[in-house]
Amino acid sequence: MIHAVMPTAGLLGLCLARAMSRPIVYSYTNCLHGHRPFGVRSTRDRLKMVLEQVMAGQCDALHAVSHPVSRQLRETYPQATRRNHAIVSAVTAPVSEDPRADSAELSDAHPRLLCMGRLLPHKRVDDAIRAVASIRMDCPGIILLIVGSGPDHGRLKRLASQLGVGANVRLIGESTSPACFLSWADVLVHPSLYEGYPRVFAEARAHGLPVVSIDTPYGREYADTGARVFLARPADGDSLARTIAKALVQGGTIPVTHDADASAQQMSGLYRRVIDERVQDC
Repeated sequence: MIHAVMPTAGLLGLCLARAMSRPIVYSYTNCLHGHRPFGVRSTRDRLKMVLEQVMAGQCDALHAVSHPVSRQLRETYPQATRRNHAIVSAVTAPVSEDPRADSAELSDAHPRLLCMGRLLPHKRVDDAIRAVASIRMDCPGIILLIVGSGPDHGRLKRLASQLGVGANVRLIGESTSPACFLSWADVLVHPSLYEGYPRVFAEARAHGLPVVSIDTPYGREYADTGARVFLARPADGDSLARTIAKALVQGGTIPVTHDADASAQQMSGLYRRVIDERVQDC
């Protein structure tokens, strides 16, 4: 059997599966590119959308890494509903360390906000910076730590300077050791317009860290599980600032992790089902 993830690898896997008469499972790890706002769809996004359409029509099973992605698959490809399976990826609390979170100036900060991820326009990290500019009047010691890299790095740094919060916003680049930042923060701020499976949500939940997101399918899914997820209006720095203030007052929750064994068992069950169906068809 073949299990493919990325669209280009999926196309190669599909060709191999057909040549070798093997079943194929394809994982949808992000929101469907056709559901993204048109203005933020690149040529690459459109190509991925075409490839994922092909995979939806040809694969023996479609694996969605979150329930919002599964719902989008059902809406977009209703003919593939029977082959659509939501199995949420398992995430446990990271245990690695990064010495940058131990410096005195970061330790003295209050409140402590954290953004983690690629610095891309649809992530709306600029809204988090605008929120800091609003909150700083009441909390001059506030720090927003931005962990990640990407093409928006320079623009975000200039925006912080223009808003007068250059000292309150720290862009520290990539880290392969996120655990200490999650332990350091009071709130995770995640204003991204769209995600498939926001892994950082699950990691924050494993640390008992409250999350400020925006009102999106992936944000509502986590809010519905009882996690401390606070939803702001999309692309609205003022709403984000008010929601951050609310999250700081209400605090975190008991750490919860996804059951890795349960995820593995569900995936194993999917493999067995696909293979059994192929055998019956022969």
